[in-house]
Amino acid sequence: MDNKPDKNQVKKIQKEIDNLKKVLRKLELRPCKHDADILQKEKEIEDIKRRVRSLEIRRECCIYTWWKDKLIVYHGNVITQKFHRSTCKYFNWKNCTEIFRARTEAVEAGYAPCSMCKP
Repeated sequence: MDNKPDKNQVKKIQKEIDNLKKVLRKLELRPCKHDADILQKEKEIEDIKRRVRSLEIRRECCIYTWWKDKLIVYHGNVITQKFHRSTCKYFNWKNCTEIFRARTEAVEAGYAPCSMCKP
């Protein structure tokens, strides 16, 4: 299996995001004369924003999935306030729901390093 990201898929998602953002800008500038038009416009704007957010998450997930072996990720236990390396036996415990991309991010959030894996 290739460890490199599928650049075409990421580009395709980004193009779709860009197109939706163009539609959103045009929609936001469109004048409305009646209350019903305003409500419809607001509904369309929210729908497009929701689709853009969904695509952005999908794009980030694609990138993360391809590069997860190269990323350093820490999980923080919300009960003990300790954070763990991916190699630690406590990394995937039930209460380890906080995700940090950097050690400094975990420390700034008030988490202490695990005494077992010493991240």
